[in-house]
Amino acid sequence: MIRQTLSEKIKLLIESSKAYRGILYIGFLFITLGTLLIYIGLRFDIIFLIVFGGIFISVALFFLIYTIPSSMIHYYEKALVKKHGKYTTATILDKEIIDNSYYDKNTYAVDSMSKGKRIEELNYVLKYTFEYQSKEYKNSAFVQKNEFETLNVGDKIPIRFLKTDPNTSFVRKIKLKNLTDSIIN
Repeated sequence: MIRQTLSEKIKLLIESSKAYRGILYIGFLFITLGTLLIYIGLRFDIIFLIVFGGIFISVALFFLIYTIPSSMIHYYEKALVKKHGKYTTATILDKEIIDNSYYDKNTYAVDSMSKGKRIEELNYVLKYTFEYQSKEYKNSAFVQKNEFETLNVGDKIPIRFLKTDPNTSFVRKIKLKNLTDSIIN
């Protein structure tokens, strides 16, 4: 386990919060607005404002409690790996395209029988493995289409992992882009 002081942990939390800070601001805005509505409702005895303010606060709290912990953990791990991670290369085991495409018939349908326009959403995933202290670790990462098409199974890719928990690893995106650009050119 990496020993960190409380101030180091707080710095990492603040650094990792940059990715979801907008969601926090919006959530606190809704909570503030809900509190204001409840205050006005209590002050002027308007039940509707009290109920509406309570709904505002409840929805905001549910959304924050439901989404923020997983984001916080992910980005905290990323910041931890960035600060204390070890560089290495991994070998691509498999490539996978996840198709999340759909038909948008609300916007593009000509009539009720039409499927509408196909909206293509493809996610490109590289599954990789690397070795650390004679143990093999596996992970996967989303990459850009051109990187996905350029790389093949068995190719080496740059990663960074946490020495105390090698299951936590991330592809080094800028290095990977430079690598694939050099292969293309």
